[in-house]
Amino acid sequence: QLGNTPAICRKCYVHPEVLNAYMSGDLVKMIDAKIAQKFKRQYAKLTPDEIVVLAFLRKRLNSLKAPA
Repeated sequence: QLGNTPAICRKCYVHPEVLNAYMSGDLVKMIDAKIAQKFKRQYAKLTPDEIVVLAFLRKRLNSLKAPA
């Protein structure tokens, strides 16, 4: 028995469908699509720092999608 309080359980709970989406790769695909959509729509409005963060996230997501 872990002995977690109800508040800790609520704070740390992850819905099973989120875990399933991650395990199937659907979560990574969705996040990548959202980043691409936002990048296209708001590229002109981004600061250089924001562009770097987006590039980092895209690279990270692509590495997660790559076969082991």
